[in-house]
Amino acid sequence: MLETENTNIANKTLAKYSDKPIVIKSTEQWTKENSTLGLKNFLGVGKEFDNHFMIAVNYNKPESIESTYVHEVLHLILAYEGFPKVYIDNDILQKTVPPRMHQSIHMLAAYFDSTIDHPEIYTRMKDGYNLDMESYFGGLLIQKQTRFNSKRNGDPNEVLFDLQQNILDSVEYFYYQNKKEEILTLYKGVSPRAYSSSVKLNAIINKIGFSTPAKALKMANEIMRHIIRFGVKRQLHPSLTNLWKSLVIK
Repeated sequence: MLETENTNIANKTLAKYSDKPIVIKSTEQWTKENSTLGLKNFLGVGKEFDNHFMIAVNYNKPESIESTYVHEVLHLILAYEGFPKVYIDNDILQKTVPPRMHQSIHMLAAYFDSTIDHPEIYTRMKDGYNLDMESYFGGLLIQKQTRFNSKRNGDPNEVLFDLQQNILDSVEYFYYQNKKEEILTLYKGVSPRAYSSSVKLNAIINKIGFSTPAKALKMANEIMRHIIRFGVKRQLHPSLTNLWKSLVIK
């Protein structure tokens, strides 16, 4: 067990909701076990099972392991507090989205699910713990640089769908504390159309708030509406719009 003052605070909070043990793994080990190669460079992953919680941390990033651990435990805590989750409406998916596109839905749902929690998680990490957030957000910045360096080219619909995912991913950028200006400058440089939309969305999020399950649900639904409008306005293919509509937030 990873034991520090900060991880103990997180563990004690989670223990108020469940006495399940916590199993710690490396992200490399978790990737091999689940054949999810896209996660191998993640800082961390958290998941609840029937008889335990699993927290995977990236041991190649020792400077951010403690912060990552707390971050993943906070995801679990918010779930118990009733923060909204993202589900897949298979009926909409089967009826409106071609089978060749179905494989994208699970990763899209997972990204959206995490996005809903992140503004509140980053706020709690800052206010409730004494963490090295400089190193933590520095690690996230490197991760996003890799993302921006792999821009999609070619089919206009794929490019537009990628911009929508940039908008979703950017929800958290405005809460990067010491790295906020750096990540937003980078984002604006590589994706100006999406950046402009993200700034407008952030203003809406600030008015709504996200500190309670009810506010987070309202925020999440607005994020979804905003992303769909962005695509429809630019004539995104209906199948890709329906891919977003296959996600249900509740």
